[in-house]
Amino acid sequence: LQSELRAVAPASRTVGVGHSMGGAVLAALELRQPGSLARVAAIEPPIFPAAVGRLARLLTSAGLNPLANAAVQRRRAWPSAAAAREHFGSRMAAGWDSRSLDAFLGGALRDAPGGGVELCCDPATEARCLGLPLVASEVAAGYDGGAAVTLVTCSASRFSPLLLPGSGPAAYSLVA
Repeated sequence: LQSELRAVAPASRTVGVGHSMGGAVLAALELRQPGSLARVAAIEPPIFPAAVGRLARLLTSAGLNPLANAAVQRRRAWPSAAAAREHFGSRMAAGWDSRSLDAFLGGALRDAPGGGVELCCDPATEARCLGLPLVASEVAAGYDGGAAVTLVTCSASRFSPLLLPGSGPAAYSLVA
């Protein structure tokens, strides 16, 4: 990922913005390889407070992790990009600005080998990652880069792994 980013823009100007697993990947990239990005905005990433991360790992060992179990059941392919847009627009992204939905789909989908489109991230891969979630204090430990890494939850969200107090949009600076 880092070499692909360098081909597009220098690290000093590259801002990583990702939703869910994409946000976690970008945050982990910068935290594990400082200097990869100038800033990261991770929207609802599966990065948890320590106690929640331990609980998620325990639930996974018993086969009861609701996030991992839901991810493995997730639909992977659609007959067209329009069908995928309708799917996401009526579920997870209901209430999103159409430009945000288009940007999300631009990075989340690819052409499927047999026609149509499919998710870039296989639901089984996402389920494995959600089963062993990143813990905020563990990922940020020892970070010495200069990027701001911000975890964000949105008011239109039905779920946020950040479990921030209060309601409505919130931001948590993992690294300021």
